[in-house]
Amino acid sequence: MSFYLMSFGKPRFLGVVEIDKKLQKGNYLVVESARGLELALILGETNYEKIEQYKKKFCDSSQEESPQLKGGEPSFQELVYIREAEGSDLSESSLQREEEEKVLLEAREILKDHKLPMKLVEAEYLLDRKKLFFFFTSEQRIDFRAFVKDLARKFKTRIELRQIGVRDEAKVVKGLGPCGRPCCCGYWLNSFEPICIRMVKEQNLSLNPAKTSGICGRLMCCIAYERENYSKLWEKLPNPGSKIKGPDATYVISGVDIISDSVRIIEPGKGEILVHVDKFEAFRECVEKGEPWSDFQIKPLILEDVDETLDTGDMDGMFEGNAEMTEIEAKTDKFLTYACDDKVDNGICHKDEGSGKESLNEKNNNLKSDTNEDLQFKDKQKLKRKKSKKKKNKQEAPKRTEGKSKGARKELKGKEKKVAKPHAKGRNNKSQ
Repeated sequence: MSFYLMSFGKPRFLGVVEIDKKLQKGNYLVVESARGLELALILGETNYEKIEQYKKKFCDSSQEESPQLKGGEPSFQELVYIREAEGSDLSESSLQREEEEKVLLEAREILKDHKLPMKLVEAEYLLDRKKLFFFFTSEQRIDFRAFVKDLARKFKTRIELRQIGVRDEAKVVKGLGPCGRPCCCGYWLNSFEPICIRMVKEQNLSLNPAKTSGICGRLMCCIAYERENYSKLWEKLPNPGSKIKGPDATYVISGVDIISDSVRIIEPGKGEILVHVDKFEAFRECVEKGEPWSDFQIKPLILEDVDETLDTGDMDGMFEGNAEMTEIEAKTDKFLTYACDDKVDNGICHKDEGSGKESLNEKNNNLKSDTNEDLQFKDKQKLKRKKSKKKKNKQEAPKRTEGKSKGARKELKGKEKKVAKPHAKGRNNKSQ
């Protein structure tokens, strides 16, 4: 006897079939479950120990997370083998899936007349069409007896309504998650684990609900996949967001880096630094005492050894040229004079000009003298500019004072005119 794990129904219930035959994974069987005659998919062969683990897992799972279990079928069942699925069974199943879409639309139209606070999510026929299941969501308990009678009168079969939660709605309807792939609950996940906001903080994820919520509106199931790895790191560490106060500065723990097994700490004025988890206590002691953390090391720049001797033939080619050298040749000439050492060809650098030999020391001295002359010339120009500025300031100063005195005189004249105007009017009146 061999055991096979099966999946059946739109809510993707799990079951076990005991049979003597050897079956291939991915084939379909006609089985009898607690709901009735159904078409089940073979997930693979299993053993007695794993079956007991499945039973414990689904029995221990709280019914609060899956309201469909209240008064409904268990999530893990022992199925009865009927026969292997034939072509007619598969074609009947595909026809039922097409009809279920029309049935759901008609049922929603009937629901409008009853005005019940519920949302019909999905409809499902059994293989023999003896039962028609409707899955719905609601925030409260509903008396839908009259609604069931109208549905039975319309579709002429036994009607059963199953209330499910928001997460089970995504499992039944299926769809694409924020990652672009099919939702885990509608593809392979059979049970829901409780997920809290602490898992989000431990994994350095954004607290924005738009980024951490799935299509069901709850925290995504994939947040719990790496919980064990992060919880091991946080065992030796304080909570994220805690502060380490020192005499000079305060450090804030922002998160962890799971790849390097280190803590992310924000250092004031410098940004984020990484400290290994095993060295965190030593880092905390250094910060509290005000001592510098010595674990940071800057790798020195390693240069390859350069040969001390150079071929004079190559240098001759570099120094060739006319009397009027271009800017590029001049730069290369200066570079070679600084780069070459006295050990190069006995301190002599060859140049094809007449006698054609000039010591490097003399050439360096000439360059130094040129640079000194340039600096002196620049200093003289600066002095001239300063003197010219001083002269301009002196010339502008008296003009400013004169402008102020003229403005004062104008104001006085204006006042005198205002006082003289009424006398002029009186004289004119007398003459008239």
